[in-house]
Amino acid sequence: MTATSTQVLRSVVLPAAPDEVWKLVGDTGDAHVGTTSDVAVLHHQLVRVTRALRTSGAGNNLSVGTASALWTINAHGPLRMSALAEREAVALPTVSRLVAGLEQLGYVTRTPDPEDGRARLLVATPEGADVITHARSKKAQLLRAAMDRLDVQQQQRVHAAITDLADALAEEIST
Repeated sequence: MTATSTQVLRSVVLPAAPDEVWKLVGDTGDAHVGTTSDVAVLHHQLVRVTRALRTSGAGNNLSVGTASALWTINAHGPLRMSALAEREAVALPTVSRLVAGLEQLGYVTRTPDPEDGRARLLVATPEGADVITHARSKKAQLLRAAMDRLDVQQQQRVHAAITDLADALAEEIST
């Protein structure tokens, strides 16, 4: 992460954090978070952002896990139950429970797998796709409204910092 990205996270994501939270190390311009508790502050702020976006799509009464499973089925389906469990990083019994609830709500159906007649594929129904689209739309509107409160330079810095952080997390997870 560049010094600029870290400074943006400090000024935009953590405006109330004390100066000692962020330490620029050396003459290279590389930025580092000082301690584990500093990372906890950053994590807390990211949770606040995530919670605000998550609750803005509320109204469908789906749990976070159920909504995530529905989103994954809608975005990547048709999927076998095992593929959904792998994508969601949860155990197969957990996915079975989530899918059963989604089926009862009419958001997911199971169809025969054309490659293996014994297996079933999970497919989002039009109603299920509408739930995801509506929640996504509300979240995008909330995020747009929050970003509109920032000037153009702040918006660009937030975008760059979040992109850098997401890329670093993806890299860390893949190693």
